[in-house]
Amino acid sequence: MKRLWLAMLAIPLTGCGTGAFDFGQEDPKETGQTGLRRFESDSELVGYFQRETSRESAVFGDLFLGDPASDGGAAAPGAAEGSAGRPADDGGSGGAQGVPQEGEDADGLNYSDTTIQEDGVDEADVVKTDGQYLYIIDGGLMRIVDVRAADAITEASRLELEGYGQDLFFVGDKVVALTQVWNWWYGDVALMMDGMGMGGGSGAGIAEGEPSPMEGPSVALTVIDVADRAAPKVLSTTRFEGNIVSSRMIGERVHLALAIYPNDFGRVFPVGSTTMKSVSLAAKDILPDYEFTDASGAKVHGEMMTWGDVYHPIDPDGYGMVSVISLDISNASQFHAVGVMANPGLTYASLDAFYLTDTQWTFWGDERETTDVYKFNYTDTGVSLAAVGAVPGRILNQYSMSEFAGNFRVATTTVNWTETAVESGNHVYVLGQNADMLDIVGKLENLAPGESIQAARFLGNRGYLVTFEQVDPLFTLDLSNPVEPKVVGELKVPGFSTFIVPMDENHLLTVGQYIADGDVWSTGVQLSIFDVTDFAAPALKHQTVIADGAWSEAQWNPKALTYFAEAGLVALPVTVPDVVFFDDDFVIDDGTGAEGGDASSGSTEGDDGTTAEPPIWEPPIYRDRFQGLVVYTVGTDAGFSEVMRLDTRLDEEGWTWWPAFTRGVFIDNRVLAVTNLGIISGDVSAPDAAGASLQFEQPDWIGWGEGMSPMIR
Repeated sequence: MKRLWLAMLAIPLTGCGTGAFDFGQEDPKETGQTGLRRFESDSELVGYFQRETSRESAVFGDLFLGDPASDGGAAAPGAAEGSAGRPADDGGSGGAQGVPQEGEDADGLNYSDTTIQEDGVDEADVVKTDGQYLYIIDGGLMRIVDVRAADAITEASRLELEGYGQDLFFVGDKVVALTQVWNWWYGDVALMMDGMGMGGGSGAGIAEGEPSPMEGPSVALTVIDVADRAAPKVLSTTRFEGNIVSSRMIGERVHLALAIYPNDFGRVFPVGSTTMKSVSLAAKDILPDYEFTDASGAKVHGEMMTWGDVYHPIDPDGYGMVSVISLDISNASQFHAVGVMANPGLTYASLDAFYLTDTQWTFWGDERETTDVYKFNYTDTGVSLAAVGAVPGRILNQYSMSEFAGNFRVATTTVNWTETAVESGNHVYVLGQNADMLDIVGKLENLAPGESIQAARFLGNRGYLVTFEQVDPLFTLDLSNPVEPKVVGELKVPGFSTFIVPMDENHLLTVGQYIADGDVWSTGVQLSIFDVTDFAAPALKHQTVIADGAWSEAQWNPKALTYFAEAGLVALPVTVPDVVFFDDDFVIDDGTGAEGGDASSGSTEGDDGTTAEPPIWEPPIYRDRFQGLVVYTVGTDAGFSEVMRLDTRLDEEGWTWWPAFTRGVFIDNRVLAVTNLGIISGDVSAPDAAGASLQFEQPDWIGWGEGMSPMIR
């Protein structure tokens, strides 16, 4: 976006838009109409944008947008239709510029890979492998680690990236890294700081008194040639204005969903000012920018799209924008982008289409009664809007959505707040495309009243739903007739599952929360195998529990669960916590001059027998019984058998920082516990044998008091 002073946008609006909206309505209620409309002119987009910012100002006052009584006017004559065309060198929209994956490398090694939802649709993660090397992203650093030797792990190379990221793709001899870049100073303040010799903050920065092409947050997509693992080379970097929402990769084409939130526009205020500026405004001032840098360092920048590439909901949803971007990594400058003036929700991708949902909250902070669903078809150059629909309720996550045989299935939860109670219900809807609409053609409603969905999975003509209040009902659904979906079976067991993985046609592997019978609080991690051979009578066949308050990232992040089906192995990160205590060296002044005491007791005793509580400013140190990777053999008949635990606390004293992530990677019989701190390996065929390890050198800035986690032991 150009240097747009957003404060001036909360102004009386005249002569803007197409008449499809009531510009006098300050706090509109939803009409229930479903649909997206393409903007038909530069001035219509500007008018819509002004109307939404003005309405927010009317609702929230001048806290964010300044004084609505300030001077200003409607869109200036310069904002004429079509005036937001891209420059000649612009690379925007066609410009001139399932289940866990498994693989086999050239030497026949079998290895696990990222847990995905749909075959052929890759998902980004912090760790990728080709069976010989690991590719790891940790903030602004990509490491390539050589794991070819069973008795040694070495770092082959590292590459510094712009921004911070936890998303990698790997295909062929290329790595695609996605990093978030923030600029800390905006507008006049950036120029002021630069003039004072203080720089313009992180990100693009400011040179010679001129603002960067992108002043707000942006996402850098960096394509890296790793054919020479010891010397990776950056082929291109494309920065798109916005915040990363989600990504998918099919073949060598990446599909991104990025969001520009309303607060991101506030960066262009004169800091401390609530006075609006009367300036000309055109669509190009609102639309997001991009900057493409090739291997030689040559740069091209411009707008990601024109007003003709942008849609708005019939029920306005504020002035945030979601961009759906598609590009081939072999020619990243030839990207295509489509925009929707709405807040982001969830994404789902099949091999045939990319879906985006609108958020379950309205822009005004109320809970939305419906979720809008936008379907985009893939084209030779990108994506195109295909159809729009809506379903009652909220969607839990991407696994609550699925496309099969031309229909879109989605599981939702509705919540009704009354004066005396909170009423909830769970539903499954089947949507079929009818021209440019996604119509509900079949539905199951009001399952497990009073509960909420904790996990969902759609697999072909079958569906599975887990809800929870005090016990875990697993519902089996027959979706073979999309017009008449049916509940076939139900099973209730203590606790609940949060992620479902198919083992074969008749068995499900799940990870979830262990809750002791009769209790209401989670007390551990549970892995379960359900037998659905008799679809009307699902049965819990096997279960293993790590209790004592254990927790795992896999309970909310499916990518943290590694199921290596070919070898019958499963791994997940687990932390088993212990008591909280304080450092033995802290000093307490209890009025007697006494010092020290029993730190583990949480209090100290002075010479006169008085006690004092530890000072509240003393940072706690958490002592964990275990932190690392737990590995099991797993089979539909044999169930679970714990093979080993790999403790990821690497230093000799047993002290370390909490890792930002932990992943399990299987390469034949070897298992690697990978964190941003280092790697521990083991051999599942010889679990008692010591494996190789590697501790990464950490950046100098890691330390208590700088936003990092406290230490654990």
